[in-house]
Amino acid sequence: RGTAVRRLIGRTARADARVPASVELVVSDRHTSAALDITREHRIPAIYLPPGDEQQLIALLRSFRIDVVLLAGYKAIVGRRLIAEYGPNLVNIHPSLLPRHGGRFDLHAHQSVLGTGDTHTGCTFHQVTAKVDQGPITLQRRIRVPEGVTAEELRALVQEEEGEGLVDLLTLLAGSGCGAAGGAGAAEGGDGSTQYSVD
Repeated sequence: RGTAVRRLIGRTARADARVPASVELVVSDRHTSAALDITREHRIPAIYLPPGDEQQLIALLRSFRIDVVLLAGYKAIVGRRLIAEYGPNLVNIHPSLLPRHGGRFDLHAHQSVLGTGDTHTGCTFHQVTAKVDQGPITLQRRIRVPEGVTAEELRALVQEEEGEGLVDLLTLLAGSGCGAAGGAGAAEGGDGSTQYSVD
């Protein structure tokens, strides 16, 4: 769908944007990815990279001087080489308030929230480590779960919070000296997941 890529580009491209970064690269392991089309519409480099070649991805990120990587909806387990390369500058967006509903992706996370009767949900930005969804939390955005809402409707509400959270995260990274005031890149997985990189 390319939803997250569109959101990130939209929040960095405006002249009055609060986000101290710009999208500089999108990489997808699916050549028909909507994210690639969206990116090319904005005249941003968009590259198809077959899945499974972590070293080539790292080399590509290096060539664009990417030093902060943001994963949004990325379902694949991140390899140790990428974790070692970026350490605390490798950040994932999870569609729930971790540690609750960790290990669940996309609609499954929202179904889990509704199934357990949680009154609040949101999104979590956390450091990626070898333990899935257990890295240190950078920030969270929290909303109340509306009565009678469906999992699809809840996903849409949380995605709006993710968009605002991107602004908060990139501003926070810029303030911490992680280099977020430069450019950003993104990579979308073949399963529709999206990975962001912020330089």
